[in-house]
Amino acid sequence: MIDPMTHDEEMSFLSDKHLARLAGGGAFARGEKYYRQGRVRDLDRTGSRIVAVVDGSQVYRADLTLSRNGLDGVCICPASGGFDFCKHCVAAALAYRAELNGEPVEAPAEKSSSGKSVGGKAVARESTVEAAIAPAELKKRITAAFPFPRDGLFRYAQVSTYFSRAEPLMDLLESQAPLLSPEQLLKLVDYAQTRLYRALETIDDSGGFRLHCEGTLKELHIEAMQRLDWSAQHKAQYLHELSFAHDGREREDWYAPIPEAYREVLGDEGMAAFLAILRQQWDALPKPPAGSDWSLTFRFSRIRDPLLEDARQRGDLEAVLSLYRKTANQRMDCIHAVRDCIEHQAWDLAEHWLELADEAHSSTGRWQADVDRLRVTLWEHQEKADEAAELQWRIYQQTRELSDYQRLDSQYRQRVVDGLSAKLPEPQSTISCSSRFPLNICREATQLVEIHLAEGDTDAALAICRQWHTTPTTVRQLLARLKDRPEDSLELFLQLIRGEVEQANDRGYRNAIGLLERYRKTLKTSTQQETLRHAIDELREVHQKKRKFIGYMDEAGFE
Repeated sequence: MIDPMTHDEEMSFLSDKHLARLAGGGAFARGEKYYRQGRVRDLDRTGSRIVAVVDGSQVYRADLTLSRNGLDGVCICPASGGFDFCKHCVAAALAYRAELNGEPVEAPAEKSSSGKSVGGKAVARESTVEAAIAPAELKKRITAAFPFPRDGLFRYAQVSTYFSRAEPLMDLLESQAPLLSPEQLLKLVDYAQTRLYRALETIDDSGGFRLHCEGTLKELHIEAMQRLDWSAQHKAQYLHELSFAHDGREREDWYAPIPEAYREVLGDEGMAAFLAILRQQWDALPKPPAGSDWSLTFRFSRIRDPLLEDARQRGDLEAVLSLYRKTANQRMDCIHAVRDCIEHQAWDLAEHWLELADEAHSSTGRWQADVDRLRVTLWEHQEKADEAAELQWRIYQQTRELSDYQRLDSQYRQRVVDGLSAKLPEPQSTISCSSRFPLNICREATQLVEIHLAEGDTDAALAICRQWHTTPTTVRQLLARLKDRPEDSLELFLQLIRGEVEQANDRGYRNAIGLLERYRKTLKTSTQQETLRHAIDELREVHQKKRKFIGYMDEAGFE
């Protein structure tokens, strides 16, 4: 049984510094403000999971995970997209930290005269807000916040500075939203989105610095739609026009997913109206030619997918299959239809759609493995065990994927392990991050480690990682199994740390420090701490010319 985390262990992941590192300085400041405003409620912890509701421009749920491996968090807001640690995650973490310390958690603020209800829940605004700013003045500020770079911006520092200057405008627009009519807010949001995406035509934001601005505008668009006194039919028609402007491609990223993110805006009547518009649009489409290019199939799927989701939620297999019949000459659509049939245990229909998948156009044999996997499932149901086992073996030989290995019979599994082991060279006594092996050796060793981990043989996986170079992802998976074995995990941590430092950039240095901090928290004896000190001395000596990394080590107490 794993011992629960101590108070100090939990607090180390909840410090301002650590939260700012996870979210970024701007998102941390906004999350702290949300917490101080009392926007966090319904805080609950079960095991390593912490869930809270955070009142932003809408009501959002932040989902945190706190364990000895660290703190992680996602949110349903557009800025997080179920991936990034956003301001709502920061606010939830601060509320949990206060509760952990026995401090009074900031109580939800009283609903002000400008407060509103989103999705049936009151969204608290500050009781005192800034003086109202005229929409014309806000438009001027939006123009100034999103200039169009004449020569483009391509360096991280340039792009980061550009969007950090725009973020205060987003915060201002969010605070002004209750003072604007929904029509005024909608126009300003649309104008800001136009400026933002026009600017992005000459900005390389591969680092995602725009996400706060983009997420705030998406939230405010939903808020404006929620407040509009339009009929359900009008809202449905408007959102449909937004979704399919310019074939739904040029503005695809401007808004939160339509209609999913707007379900509360539309209500049952509006969703029915939206789906009716899509159904009429779908019925009017001709059958696409076999081998259609991506642009055509993309348009078809964007119209059909909400209708499919609705039919699946109703459990209406016939409605699902009727939607797929129009595109039965597209192999991937046939594959999806087979999966729906299997889920409903409609085996005769599954066999029919598998035949259509075989007939569907695929000049390159694309998705053949998917078709074969479904055939294995069908044959297993039909008790054709030998045929299913042989086909599954052929699938694994083609894909080398772990999920396909796990479906193999035991005799084939042993053949895989023996074959991979035979391809490895004589083991070396030590492995360092600078060791370089041929790509195929790294691949074979990685596959073996993945197999051993899947079968619960941690020691066998560790032995391979000690002798051969495997991918960082595989090493991290193994470390998750060794969190209570620091004497075995140090060597693996050092592999990852050296790899991060070798990137010679700020992100790599910070990731390396994070790994050191994570390892330090696993230590339980003075001998283990002494071993870490020797490793730190070696790191400092090897990387002494990387002054920024050494500075981060000093700052984190690795002296």
